[in-house]
Amino acid sequence: MRKGTIQRAYIKAAICGLVLLPACASCIDDTYVDAPAGEATTVNVGLTLRADNVSGNADGYVQGSTYENYIDLDGDTPDYRIYFFTNSASGGNDTYLATFKPLEMVNYYYSDYTEYRLYGEVNIPDVIDMGSFKIMVLANWGADNYNDEDFTTSTTIDNVCTATTATFNAFVDDDDDGDGNVNAVMPSADNRIPFYGIHAYSGYTFEPGKAVTLSEPVTLLRAMAKVEVTLETEDVTFSDVTIQHYNATGYCAPAGVYSEAYYGQGTSWSTDYLADVHLVGDANDHNEDGTPIDRGISLYDANGDGHTWVAYLPEYRNTDEDYPDDYAYIEVRVDGGDTYEIYFADYTLGVTDNDDVDSRYDIQRDNLYSFSVRVLDNYSLSVSVKGWTSGYENDYEFGTADEQDNG
Repeated sequence: MRKGTIQRAYIKAAICGLVLLPACASCIDDTYVDAPAGEATTVNVGLTLRADNVSGNADGYVQGSTYENYIDLDGDTPDYRIYFFTNSASGGNDTYLATFKPLEMVNYYYSDYTEYRLYGEVNIPDVIDMGSFKIMVLANWGADNYNDEDFTTSTTIDNVCTATTATFNAFVDDDDDGDGNVNAVMPSADNRIPFYGIHAYSGYTFEPGKAVTLSEPVTLLRAMAKVEVTLETEDVTFSDVTIQHYNATGYCAPAGVYSEAYYGQGTSWSTDYLADVHLVGDANDHNEDGTPIDRGISLYDANGDGHTWVAYLPEYRNTDEDYPDDYAYIEVRVDGGDTYEIYFADYTLGVTDNDDVDSRYDIQRDNLYSFSVRVLDNYSLSVSVKGWTSGYENDYEFGTADEQDNG
């Protein structure tokens, strides 16, 4: 863990998010059954979606809360899809084979996790005699946005991940207080974070009418980043916290991710995680001259006391050398005091050179950017960034109010 960096915590799906796990024996019928007469022969498949409620011990990971893990599995129009794809060295050129058709789902609630056990079928002529295959899982993309009725055996992984319908809108509502900023909206049963996951399998035999249990998990990535600003000084409050510059839409899936090896093994963020953002149009939202759009999001006052502020964001590229003035940043306004800026950038001994593009961090999907802030007696600002699995702490002095460029 590098001193002076903003610690970005991937919310580990295998521990705290959602995964496909082996279905238990009681959920799967392992005996042979007769295939329906006159219909395509099918193979029965058992899968389990699991949402854990406890954090793991892996470095750089933190647990997700209830609606950060939520998938609409059993509504009137279930909002998820599970596909079979070929498995080859070409990655993005792997092509569609078949769709998992769910037949039954049972929920199990435990103290540490929730499981959704799925039982369904796959058309066996599409998957039989494969040496290996991939399973792609999509969720919360919007029931009308998958467009899988148009899938053919030529449909590739890249086709799915870059489709015009494979996008979502930022979690915001209208400006209701006249400050020029829209307001952050929290995840809910009706406001769901999109997910994507893919995993390669081999060594499985598909036989007509017999159940197959897939024994390895598929880790799911959330499409959004989470930003959290916490004020630790009790007798002071923030009147407003905003993110300046944001993208109004984002892709539901990452780019160039063709197996779980590309994004998450659950051991350490620094070795697991994606290298780049996937932006609609491969660029931030900007004006015609390339400058960032002057707009902001007011973070949600989570407890109503001016101390904890949260927003969920589409990805944003802060490190584009062609547009060095295009970056997102945080503004915090002390109630009765001044406004301060906090950057997504490296800090050394309390100082950052945000003009140095190489010192900045992009806002990436499935990362948590958490800032702990203290206001000192002279209204200087101290920001702490803490490691998720240790007591390590970095203190960043922003100077007194009189020394601030903004006031």
